[in-house]
Amino acid sequence: MRLVLLAHPEHKRVASLQAALHSRRLPEARVLAWRDWLRQPERLFSLLDQPCWLKLEAPGEDADTQQLLIAQGARLQNRPVPPLLAHGEIGYAGLWFAGFESALQGLAGALAQRPWVRCLNTPDAIRLMCDKLVCQHHLQHHGLAIPGLLGPFGCFAELQYLMAQCRQRRVFVKQRYGSSASGVIAVDSNGRGQWRASSSVEMVAGEGRLFNSKRIRQYRDTEVVRLIDRLAPNPLYAEAWVPKPMLDGQRFDLRVVCLAGQPMHRVARFADCAMTNLHLGASRRSVSDCLSPAAIERLERTARKVAANLPGGRVAGVDLIATERRVHVLEVNAFGDWLPRLQWHGQTIHEAQIALLQRLHCIE
Repeated sequence: MRLVLLAHPEHKRVASLQAALHSRRLPEARVLAWRDWLRQPERLFSLLDQPCWLKLEAPGEDADTQQLLIAQGARLQNRPVPPLLAHGEIGYAGLWFAGFESALQGLAGALAQRPWVRCLNTPDAIRLMCDKLVCQHHLQHHGLAIPGLLGPFGCFAELQYLMAQCRQRRVFVKQRYGSSASGVIAVDSNGRGQWRASSSVEMVAGEGRLFNSKRIRQYRDTEVVRLIDRLAPNPLYAEAWVPKPMLDGQRFDLRVVCLAGQPMHRVARFADCAMTNLHLGASRRSVSDCLSPAAIERLERTARKVAANLPGGRVAGVDLIATERRVHVLEVNAFGDWLPRLQWHGQTIHEAQIALLQRLHCIE
């Protein structure tokens, strides 16, 4: 069975997977760009005419794909197609997800007619993981500890009301359909009308436009109000701020990649601020340097339970806060297996994926 990738062909993920196949002396994966599939769906289906594995990689980092999905979402909602976003600009997340969800539903329908195609992550599993709020409710329903959910809101005043009702002075604001810390804001109130926030979101003065940045910015009082109100047209929700443990003067959380239900590659992410995403400058450390064996066992048990409750999800990056007493699941990432150079038992993440398929005699 050969591997087929729906991906952004220029992304390093694809090169890494091809290298893993080459190291096993296996044929290269057949690759189709998201943008080409969205324009001509039959191009993918022609690659699925015989038994194969299908892996959907992240549709991000390609402006054409982004605009195609936004345009499809606008048509589905009978709204005008909005103008192109600039590189790194935040906007139209609800339309993007509507288009993405529609594409996944169409793919799921087509795959139902092709039982010889197996997916590393099914379209339904990807859709669940990419709707952050629904996924958190799903995990909570299955007994996993998550940060307390305050729920969705549409403006700063509504957030303020939710925080007062839930008696929370510190919350994380997140885009419901965001990823890679896009639109994430750590909000702190002293309860007397003073506000502070930190975020990778950059506001362009006077334009009302927001951009993702690799630098964490600090906002205060009316700036916080303006930031959240500008971001609010993108579906947002708030959750309680769970303090991250500290080691050597820095806070850390963890990314664990689960493959076929088992926690494998993992890394601790250290930073001086509330956001610990590696692309924002967080540093890597070994999980064994940060947690006791008992805490690691608890971490792995939690990750297994997350994976077991993702029907059709064989690959998932799970973000967690772990202490010596408890583990909280921050979120699950359908495309969270891109951690270059990280190894587990001598294999990169992509080498482990190919090795698993070979052990199952599913790829040759």
